[in-house]
Amino acid sequence: MTKFEFYRHPFNNSRCLIRLIDEYHKHKHLVVGFDFDNTVYDCHELGMDYSEVIDLLKECKELGFILCLYTADTSDEKIAWKAKWCEEMGIGPDYINESPLMNGTKKPFFNILLDDRACLESAYSMLKDVVEIAKQENYGKQKV
Repeated sequence: MTKFEFYRHPFNNSRCLIRLIDEYHKHKHLVVGFDFDNTVYDCHELGMDYSEVIDLLKECKELGFILCLYTADTSDEKIAWKAKWCEEMGIGPDYINESPLMNGTKKPFFNILLDDRACLESAYSMLKDVVEIAKQENYGKQKV
């Protein structure tokens, strides 16, 4: 089966992963959108641990991926607090409720979205695979 055969079904996880890998190879980075509440921060204080998502976003940051925080909050004070919290965790967003591409539209742009309401486990797994590929390909290319 060729990689293009995966493109026949629009909701196939393999197809999504291949597309992410292709986009990474084309641009040498990805745009990663992420939600705050219950994706990186336990907003309901239920004792949830989002450290794996935070660690993955740190790896993305180290690889030069663009991080976009998307939040439904409209309060400038709350958004500033979330941005500062992310910065302190090592996942400071490059954009907040903005797209690095497609300026002038209201559609947010990202190659992948990490959000508790948008199949977080599946998106996390696919992004983790791409990060591992990127790390392997960058191994040895770093300055000594």
